[in-house]
Amino acid sequence: MKKVLFIVSLLLFMSFSASAAFAEYGEGTWKSLDEMNEKRFGFDAAMFNENIYVFGGQTDSGKSNSVEMYNPINDTWTEAFELPYPYVGRGAATVNDAVYLFGPRETIYFNPETCTTLNSDDCYNYAEAMKYEGQETTTRADDKFKGKYATTVLGDYIYIIGGTYGGENGEPTKEVLTFNTTDGTWSESTEQSQLNVERNGAKAVTVDGKIYVMGGWDHPYVGTSKSASQKTYLDTVEMYDPAQNTWTVIGNMPNPKANFAATVIDGSIYIIGGTGANDHGYIDIFDTKSQTWDSVKINSDVYKKNKSQLASISIDGGFILIGGKYATKDHSATTEMYFPEIIPTTTFDIHFVSGLSQQYELTQSKINNFMDWYESADGKNGTSSDYYILTKDNKTHYIPHALIEMFSYPAIEDPDDGIPEFAKEDGLQIMLQSGMEKTYDMNTDSFKSWYHMPDSPFYGIQDEDENRMNYFIHDKIELFITD
Repeated sequence: MKKVLFIVSLLLFMSFSASAAFAEYGEGTWKSLDEMNEKRFGFDAAMFNENIYVFGGQTDSGKSNSVEMYNPINDTWTEAFELPYPYVGRGAATVNDAVYLFGPRETIYFNPETCTTLNSDDCYNYAEAMKYEGQETTTRADDKFKGKYATTVLGDYIYIIGGTYGGENGEPTKEVLTFNTTDGTWSESTEQSQLNVERNGAKAVTVDGKIYVMGGWDHPYVGTSKSASQKTYLDTVEMYDPAQNTWTVIGNMPNPKANFAATVIDGSIYIIGGTGANDHGYIDIFDTKSQTWDSVKINSDVYKKNKSQLASISIDGGFILIGGKYATKDHSATTEMYFPEIIPTTTFDIHFVSGLSQQYELTQSKINNFMDWYESADGKNGTSSDYYILTKDNKTHYIPHALIEMFSYPAIEDPDDGIPEFAKEDGLQIMLQSGMEKTYDMNTDSFKSWYHMPDSPFYGIQDEDENRMNYFIHDKIELFITD
């Protein structure tokens, strides 16, 4: 029988992909900041020397070429300067000592701190315009220029990902354009280095040397070239590995959407706002290490209504949301800051009858969920006899109920009601089926009462030497000895 138990217990080390997230997130903290001077949406933003700049967009006056600057230190927006032309739905990126903008006739780059007046033509530098199907764009009409694309930076290169050609009615593309900031030249993607899915209105970010693009549409931004039933919001996530020069589909977002904000904090991608078929009252969080998603409900008097076509900037361990458009079509000048709350984990040990043991990092709520499952997973009420835990390396361990003999985690200063207090009075020696032994100096009356008439399948003892709570499974105790 012991051989059978040993073979079965090895099943817990079989690994599977899972959609459950490893980290656990709280509601976080919201803060209202100074508002922009103009309401705007459909713009992009970039950070330069600790100040945030927003470029163009759609305002109450129409398509705008105005630039505003936000100073996070004194929480103020000021009018900065004007662009050479209106700038809507285009990308902005900061590389080294310049901000790059990609317009319909040329690529411009500049140090925004030298553009000190509203008439600032002298501060701009001009580079080669984007290519369109292998042709220069300098003589092409504005409505043939690529738009609604995603922009991100990797090293000295700026990536222009997806989007549409031919204006707002243009079809989405898989194409990826790359701008080399060291020599001012463009390169086009090959069939190998294109996206797997045509998309516009998507977002892209860079994390640890890889690019992630997600969401968007598979149809024109506006227009009627596809029926309503064919206009699909995308939830697919693709990752670009520059070493392989390929894009790989790695999963799906919790909510298909487009025109949302995306930013990176501590290796995780935070997504908020946008348009789509599902509820947007959540922040969706993608852990790039485990490639898993979590969602946090927005419960804030600051971010009260969902917005799309807004901008986001990561700063000081949080992110700032700027402007956008409400579902009512009203524009916004608001600036909101969000600080995420990551709930701490603790070490949780599970010991099996075979003698094997496994250690996990779990939040207290997940530990409580495990204990609730163990109490109910005895074949009653249809509760599963296996419990799964997602590990840091994105593997899922399935824990068989029948093979657990003990579990433990660090002791807390004020144990919950029902957990025996530590008291050095008697001696208690517990021997488990695996051969493990534990010895305690404690009052044994409560333990003996529980063992003979168990009101729970496990019993918790605070181990003062190890500073842990050890929970013993009733049916796996082979022998106990008291003084």
